[in-house]
Amino acid sequence: MVDYCFIGLGNRNNGIGNPNIQVSKSGKVICLGMDLLDAVNYLKQHKVKIDCFVVLNEGLSEGGGKFAGNSDMFIGYVMPILSDEYIHIMNKSYYGHNYHVTMDLPYLMTEIFVGDQDYLNPFIFSDDSYHKGNAKVFRMKKHISVKYLNINPNIQLSIIQDSIWNYTDELGLLATSITPQGQGNFFDRLNKVISLKKFSVTEILDICVKKKIEAIGLTPWTHGKYSTFIDQIKNYSEEYPKVISLFHLNMKDYRSLKELA
Repeated sequence: MVDYCFIGLGNRNNGIGNPNIQVSKSGKVICLGMDLLDAVNYLKQHKVKIDCFVVLNEGLSEGGGKFAGNSDMFIGYVMPILSDEYIHIMNKSYYGHNYHVTMDLPYLMTEIFVGDQDYLNPFIFSDDSYHKGNAKVFRMKKHISVKYLNINPNIQLSIIQDSIWNYTDELGLLATSITPQGQGNFFDRLNKVISLKKFSVTEILDICVKKKIEAIGLTPWTHGKYSTFIDQIKNYSEEYPKVISLFHLNMKDYRSLKELA
């Protein structure tokens, strides 16, 4: 269980040296008093895999919530610790049009109804009356796709519908275009991560040449207009990078590029 409001409320004698982490006597329940993004890092370090992901009413109006736990930004970051098939409980109507919550993700998504196998009552996790009739339970099965673009024989260029965070070990540089949604400069502080809002593709390629980076990943940028990028890669003659992977979560991203595949 993760709740930013737990910060500072823990018992310093919890045996693990962190007052913001509380463990039940059975050891089956852990309360993490930290930001959701920081909690993902904690769970990664402890090699946790999530079989049931529940985000209901994260207090965005008056509870101190900074960003939507069901946003593409956060789900993309949490994907490395989600099981390939898991249960997802949420209330999409809770967000209105104020947050980027699409659920247009690289998963086969099937709703689970009352009486079906694996159904979990959302009110186990929240008794907020607002969720009545709106909270849904889904079975999520990972479904990634890869398309290769033969633009330059010296560069392996591909479009991958998957989270870029699933490839941090394979990439020498991750160029992201994440829009600020309350997460501050969290991503800019991560190892090997650079912002497409601060550096142009030309500058990023120059960094690859200087540091001899072989493989880089990028997330959608430039509002879907990639003709300049295509020309740039087509005429690129430097030795580095050798592999460029374009990652996306939403189905329609990179539409103009996919037409070349």
